[in-house]
This record gives sequence, C-alpha cells and structure tokens, in this order.
Amino acid sequence: MRWRWPKRIAAALLFAAALALATDALFPLPVEKLRPPFSPVVLDRDGKLLRAYLADDGAWRINKRLDELSPDLVRLVVAYEDRWFFRHPGVNPASLLRALVQNLRAGRTVSGGSTLTMQVARLIEPKPRTLAAKLVEAFRALQIEARFDKREILELYFNLAPYGGNLAGVGAGAFAYFGKDARELGLADAALLAALPNSPSRTRPDRHPKAAGKARDKLLTILQRRGVVSAPEAADAASAAVPARRVSMPASAAHAADWLRTRYPERGVLPTTLDADIQRQAEALLRVHVADLRRRGIDQAAAVVIDSETGELQALAGSGDFFDESHHGQVNGALAPRSPGSALKPFVYALAMDRGLATPDTALVDTPTAYGAYSPENFDGQYRGLVPLREALVWSLNVPAVGLVSRLGRDGLYPFLLRAGVTTLTRPESDYGLSMVLGGCEVNLLELSNLYAMLARGGEWRPVRVLADDPKRSGPHLISPGAAYLLADILVDLRRPDLPRAWRFAVNQPTVAWKTGTSYGHRDAWSIGYNRRWTVGVWAGNFSGAGAPELVGSEAAAPLLFAIFNTLPGASDAAWYAPPATAAEREICPLSGQPAGP
Repeated sequence: MRWRWPKRIAAALLFAAALALATDALFPLPVEKLRPPFSPVVLDRDGKLLRAYLADDGAWRINKRLDELSPDLVRLVVAYEDRWFFRHPGVNPASLLRALVQNLRAGRTVSGGSTLTMQVARLIEPKPRTLAAKLVEAFRALQIEARFDKREILELYFNLAPYGGNLAGVGAGAFAYFGKDARELGLADAALLAALPNSPSRTRPDRHPKAAGKARDKLLTILQRRGVVSAPEAADAASAAVPARRVSMPASAAHAADWLRTRYPERGVLPTTLDADIQRQAEALLRVHVADLRRRGIDQAAAVVIDSETGELQALAGSGDFFDESHHGQVNGALAPRSPGSALKPFVYALAMDRGLATPDTALVDTPTAYGAYSPENFDGQYRGLVPLREALVWSLNVPAVGLVSRLGRDGLYPFLLRAGVTTLTRPESDYGLSMVLGGCEVNLLELSNLYAMLARGGEWRPVRVLADDPKRSGPHLISPGAAYLLADILVDLRRPDLPRAWRFAVNQPTVAWKTGTSYGHRDAWSIGYNRRWTVGVWAGNFSGAGAPELVGSEAAAPLLFAIFNTLPGASDAAWYAPPATAAEREICPLSGQPAGP
C-alpha cells in the first residue's frame, strides 16, 4: 500500500511526458517561421550599416544578435514585458491568473499575461485574442523553451517584434525612427521602442507621435515604480522629443553594395572593407566635381580609394549621384570597361626597365615611325627626337611608349595585364596590337587603380580585398621593387593641378606619384595617384560614350584625384620611398643615357 502513491505519481508523470511528446509530434513547432527572410545588408569595416534592402516579403527586417543591441533596450523590455522571464519555463501561471482576474473585473481584456516567449509564439502564428488562442500560445511557448535558451528567445523576440508599417525587428525600428544602430540607443530611444510593439499601429511615432509619447511615458512610470529606472532618468527620458517621421534607410556606397549583392547573391550580410567616413567624403567630393563637369559637357565621374598596403577597397563611387536617373546615375562607372588612354604607359616603362631595355635616363626615339600600316603620333602632334625615358613618361609621349612595347615582344603588356588580374581583355592579343599602350583596349577603374596600388607596394600584386571576412592574400612581384621605385621617382614630378609650381613647399600636402590618361576622341579622362598609404583612381566621361573637348585627364579627372587625396587620413604623413637594394646609381652619358664610356 505504501508504494501505491509513488507508483501512481510516476505513472502520471510518464503519461504526461508521453502525451507531451505525442502532442509535440502531432503539432510540431513551425521553426522556419522563427527565421523569416531578413533584409540583405552591406556593412562597413566597423560593422556600421551602409545599405539595406527590403526582405523578400517586403519588410524592413535587419537581423541583430542580442549582443548587438543596446543594454538599456534589453533591460527595459524584460522588466516591462516579462519580469520573471529568466525564471519561468515559457508560461507564467501567476501572470495568467492575475490577467484573468483583471479582465474579469474590467469586463474586457485589459491584460494578456503573456510571457515574452508566448509573444514570440503569437508573432509567428497570429490569432484572435481568445482563450483557445492563449492555450495554443502557451503550448507553443513550451515548445520554444524546449528548443532554445533564454538569450536565443530574446533574440527571436527582438527580430520579430513589429514596429509599425513594414518595420519588423528592432534593427529596422532603430534606424527608421532614430537613424541609429540598435546598439547606439539611449534610454529615451529604448523606452519608446520597448513600448511600441504592444500597439504598433496606434502608437507609430511617424503617424501618432502623441500616442507614442504617452506609451513611452507609461512604460517609464511603471519601471520607475518597479525601481528599474530612477526618477531623474525617467524624467529625462520622458522629456525627449518623439520622432515624428521615419528616417530613410541608409543608402551609402550604393554602387558598391549593388555590385556585391550581385557578386554574392547567397549572402545576407556583407561585411566589407569600405570605410564609411572615406566613402561619404569621396561621394560628396564627387558630387561637387560632377556638378562642375556638367558645365563643360561632361555628365559623370567615378572614384575609388584603395589602401595601398593591404589592397583593401576603402571607397567606391560609380557616379556623381546614384539616384540621378536623368544622367543614368545607377550605372557603375568604377566597373565599366573604358579606354584607358595613356594610363597604362607606366607599366610598359617598368617592364622595359626590368628587362634591361632602359633606365630613367635612357634616350628614346621620338620621331615619325611606322610599324607596318600603324604609325603612332603624339598627343600634340609634335616630335622631339631623342628624349630621356623620364621625360617621355612625364610628357606622356606616345611614340617612345609604342617603341618600347615593340621591343618587349610577345611577353609584353598584354600577358602582364592578364597576370595582374585585368578581366576586361576578352580578345586575343593580336586584336589589340601595339596601340594597346595608347588606350587601344578596355579596362575598368577599379582594376586599373589596383595596378597602381601594386606600384605603391613596390611591385607586389594583390587582388583587391572587398569583403572583410575574405582571407588576406599576398601575390607575386610582377614588377621589381627597383623598377617600382624608379617609376614613383618619375611620376611624382608630374605637374599637379592643385599646386602646379610649389606643392613641395606647401604644408600638409601629400606626396603623390600619379598619371593621367585621355582616350581617343576625348571620351574618357583618367587620373590615378598613389603613395605608401593610399591609391586613388578617378574616371570622368559620359556613359553614352560621347566625347567632349575638355575630357582630358589632367583637367577633368586630376583635380578630383587631389581633392580626395587631401582628405584621406595619414596621406600627408606617408614617408616617401627609399631606394631598394635593386636600384643603384651609375654614371651615364648625358646624350644617350647609356653607361658612360671613355
């Protein structure tokens, strides 16, 4: 007899467990609804939101981990919605009983008694607020608690909670109402967002700011009474203005964001190497520069900024204004294949120096020359006879450059560009011929700028690193450190548009090696510059391909190059290049540039 009750209790517990397992199997938790489609987001190097896109269901829903939320927000929500959240198994009988008594006394529903876990259940399976629905919520809450720990459940709540209109989840709510990341919310902001999900349609700040303020103040009053916030904190938060309009979602780095979404369509979160401040500054300077260009019949420009040392992309702007439809602003000029003009010449000179064909003072022939049916001409139509390589590059003469390409032979510019990651050369080398060095091919601004970043690293090529979680990779030296040093020593002497005569004597001016390019017919203007710290590339032109008389690299692109360079952190502090071991001095003949003889 004395064992009968324990046996009955054990049997009852077994029956209850079997019933629970059977019910769980018959009515499985719709786990997939706990992870609705999130908004694809593009982040900068510090994890800040650059751009967000609508989720597949048309909602703004920015996924957030619990550790990415403001501690004030988490503290207020738990204290207001479910004080016993960390102690109950998903259902709080005391809260349900209290709600039942309050509702009976009021003769209507004034309290739900739902736990945060039950609210998660209601968010994935919305139902009319009836007793049967409450029982289903309780059952689902127990299922959720059996599968997730408390921190995971809180995270689910914050990513599912409604914040009015098509705002789902606190990540979207924080940006839409405060223009902030959810981790940056202060007490007043957190109080408003903590109260909003209880009645998101009636207390939307952008439509009903007074109702939103009352809901926030009610929450603060209750939490002050409970000792969660102090009286001064509550008063200060209640005095804060309620946002009366929604803030547009961030759309910085729009060209880069669209490009990366196309490149990595399977990834919902794209952490990039872009620097939000540098990106913003580059976009602002580009917008001003394009406004000036349009007075000269030039509609667009693009710019990129690369960290010379790491090869990381810091900024990319493909047009003067992404949202300017009248000038095709959504075209990405940083990735569009265009003729580079003379911008490839430095690499021919570098290859020639590495092959022992020339040094900076070697005399090159600048006279009318024919290569079969092809006869290159200089930009100004003049010829100078024998010209030192240094001056031929500074003056960007065409005839000497073509002569060096001819002497390089089969292993010349074309295979070099392929090794350097240029993807726009889609035809055989024979289709391009010797004119390739004068712009008789197509490149894009990003890849061309990366070629100059290789020079900035002493000839070491690396792929442009765009995603922050991509492994850091080094590459081969496609140009020797000696040739890269000699090129920098030449290109730094080009006459600058910002301080053409005295830049070396100016304070806080970055030292920059740079080169321009102007395509045939004045259709494209280029300017790319670099030092140890930064590489900046600029293209200007018309997306239609139309030419303009002032589409010249030194006039249409170079001013923006130096405007951007002058804003880059550490640009003016970068030490200039020291001669590497592979570069040495020797006596030469002042006429021929060859080693001096007797």
